[in-house]
Amino acid sequence: MVLPTCGPLIGVLVILAFMARWNDFLWPMVVLQGNESLTVPVALSTLTNNPAFASPWGAVMAVATITVLPILVVFLAFQRQFVQGIASTGIK
Repeated sequence: MVLPTCGPLIGVLVILAFMARWNDFLWPMVVLQGNESLTVPVALSTLTNNPAFASPWGAVMAVATITVLPILVVFLAFQRQFVQGIASTGIK
């Protein structure tokens, strides 16, 4: 009885928690060692901040576009719950 009412809120929490973990930057940058274990935001940062050569902006934009795709898929999967969750908070 309670779970169908909480569906939109759970959808919003899933989207926001996934985005927070996916975009986490500081902790992986401090903890991870080596280039093969870097997360996507940290790897993108090292690609743009490399002083040895000019940044390949075409590759940077391609990686940034690919980085957005998982967040977009999660949002599209929970879009209905997200909109209902946001709308229900303003009605009351």
